[in-house]
Amino acid sequence: HHARVARVRAHLAGLSGLAVCGAAYDGVGVPACIASAYAAADQIQGDLRAVQQLTAHPVQSLHGGAGE
Repeated sequence: HHARVARVRAHLAGLSGLAVCGAAYDGVGVPACIASAYAAADQIQGDLRAVQQLTAHPVQSLHGGAGE
């Protein structure tokens, strides 16, 4: 099971903004599920920060408007 979870997470690492969490991945019990959710949220928040940095400075078109 641990190897399968590792493969799933390795595959998802290439998909920005997507994470898995919960008892199926990180152990049963409320504390484990909460910790898993926080870790997934932190990962997604980091992904969003990277996207925000990329879009912070819009490209100007040759015609003077914002790039599309």
